[in-house]
Amino acid sequence: MRQALEKLDAGEREILMLREYEQLNYAEIADLLRLPVNTVRSRLFRSRMALKGFLEPKRKAQSPMRSGAAEGEAKS
Repeated sequence: MRQALEKLDAGEREILMLREYEQLNYAEIADLLRLPVNTVRSRLFRSRMALKGFLEPKRKAQSPMRSGAAEGEAKS
């Protein structure tokens, strides 16, 4: 988790830490960073998605085709 947090840029990490670790609400974060509440919400969402991307294992470009589906298509 720590390595994934380090991969975030400073702004993403800051807003995520304020919400998740300092337990500040959106309004408190908005006041602290002098941002509109909706900007805090959208930045927090993007930060969470970036963090999730760093934590999830890499997915294959394409999933293998199931043989049953291919056979069913050929019979139709």
